[in-house]
Amino acid sequence: MRYVLLIGALIVIIGGLAVFLLYPSSNHQPASGSSGAVFPGSGSGTGSTASSTPSAATLSLAASDGGTVSSRDFLSDADVSSPASGYYYLGFHAGTDPYQIIFQSSSRIFTIELLKEPIGATRSQAEQYLAAKLGLSQSDLCRLDYTLSVPQTVNSTYASRNLLFSFCPGAVSLPQ
Repeated sequence: MRYVLLIGALIVIIGGLAVFLLYPSSNHQPASGSSGAVFPGSGSGTGSTASSTPSAATLSLAASDGGTVSSRDFLSDADVSSPASGYYYLGFHAGTDPYQIIFQSSSRIFTIELLKEPIGATRSQAEQYLAAKLGLSQSDLCRLDYTLSVPQTVNSTYASRNLLFSFCPGAVSLPQ
């Protein structure tokens, strides 16, 4: 009987932990030193806003050096969708797209996948779109915390590598 109670208690604890991890609290506050950006569903407002610029909403994005990069607030744009809480698809989302850009609001990072050959031209399209969408210069785009990759099914030569934006130091040269 003692083991049954112990096993039951463990199941309840593990189940509660799983629920906690899968469905985090909606009462998150911006971290100290943040720009004051509020993401949708954070419980701290009704949308993305920033206290530093009253005339134009901005977001604080993760930088690869551990700092932040301030961009225009793109989360409520017409071409941005959120199929899952905290994940935002920018631009294309129809299944036959040349690239896919996903923003994860909890980590404030981007994942960019090139889905069509020639991948050099596709990367250039994604770079131009993202620069315009975020209102960032090339140097600020290079500072972002992001991954730019190509799936094995599209190009096995460049798969499993972080290709970087073409204008950033260390970028992989791709065929056009």
